[in-house]
Amino acid sequence: MTMFGTGRYYFFDAFDAIGQEYLPVPNIVMTGEYCGLAGLERFLVVWNCGELGGLNQLEQATVAEFLGKGGRLFLAGQEVMFGLDKSAPGKAFAREYLHVAGVEHDVGTAYVTGVVGDPVTGGAGQVDLVFPEGFDDWTDSLEVAPDATAIFLNDKDKPCALRYMGDDHRLVYMAVAFEAFPLVPASEPEETAGAANGVPLFNAGTLLESVLDWIDTPVVVVTKPAPGQVYAGSTTIGWMTADYTGMELVIEIEYSLDDGNTWTTLATGEADDGSYLWDLTKLSRGGRCVVRVTASRPDSVSGSGMSKPFIITAAGANKFVVGPNPASDAVNFYVNASGDATLYVYDIAGRQVFSQKIESGQTCFEWHLVNNAGKPLANGLYLCYMVTADGVRTDITRLVISR
Repeated sequence: MTMFGTGRYYFFDAFDAIGQEYLPVPNIVMTGEYCGLAGLERFLVVWNCGELGGLNQLEQATVAEFLGKGGRLFLAGQEVMFGLDKSAPGKAFAREYLHVAGVEHDVGTAYVTGVVGDPVTGGAGQVDLVFPEGFDDWTDSLEVAPDATAIFLNDKDKPCALRYMGDDHRLVYMAVAFEAFPLVPASEPEETAGAANGVPLFNAGTLLESVLDWIDTPVVVVTKPAPGQVYAGSTTIGWMTADYTGMELVIEIEYSLDDGNTWTTLATGEADDGSYLWDLTKLSRGGRCVVRVTASRPDSVSGSGMSKPFIITAAGANKFVVGPNPASDAVNFYVNASGDATLYVYDIAGRQVFSQKIESGQTCFEWHLVNNAGKPLANGLYLCYMVTADGVRTDITRLVISR
């Protein structure tokens, strides 16, 4: 656990309250003004900018490099956006790395409310803030970028904190002072320190622990199949994981043919060896597909990564699938051949109107409904089949052209 920043030492007390070890490091070391620290992305980083602190250009570069390597960051500072919002590069940094699309400065707030169902603050309810003596309230309202999620609302019912999870990094950013959250000392039981109506107080320690639990999940990046490619017969699902607890990860693989609205389990209890061979011939249908890989630790903490869309076919060995059917403009032949093959198309009178050589390894051919001379075919019923180089002939498939 690494902690660095320019703010007060309130985080130290919060770490102590939850019994979490940490290493305080000055920001001037982290930014390389003296020596810098290689391999920082292996650690959870908590950066507190305090009452008036922000991120200068060197600090922005450090944060960008850290998050760009898959880092996990908890950043707190009610005036961070004040400095970033003054320049185009600062706004770009805020959008790309803090996932803030806009800001309303210094609105102030008497309390924050956790967003219902959020894994970080969903159990918070309304938390009344008490700012330290001499500590001004410069809380901002944030316009959260579409790729991030609001986790706290201020007393204007607008976001003042967010979280982001992606393949590249994981972040919690608060534009409200962490120092204003009540703190239950480690020596004082939480149930006797500010609990109301039997509900434990959501305090600085609770918040810190909740953020760290959410940030510290396995990172999964799906590397295969390649986006936009067509796969028949079989394909390899590839992934990379990163988890700095050192615990053994167990892999679950799912796929979706409706852009992630529903998922079908492909494999569970797989070893984290980065590769799984998927037999596509057992599918009842194909189409546009995405794959999700989930890595789980023994402590029930898990993280997921999702592929970019690709195309799968349900064609068995030395077979093909054609679609759409009926066709109006063009049709795709999804082919699963053991080597070279030839597609043939006949009209209902038994005349061959089109043929096409399929090279070994080719899985898709787009046909624009023309004959061998390149002229459009008339509407009607056509018969298609494929013959492989070693003489295997498929069953006849009916294709309807209807423009």
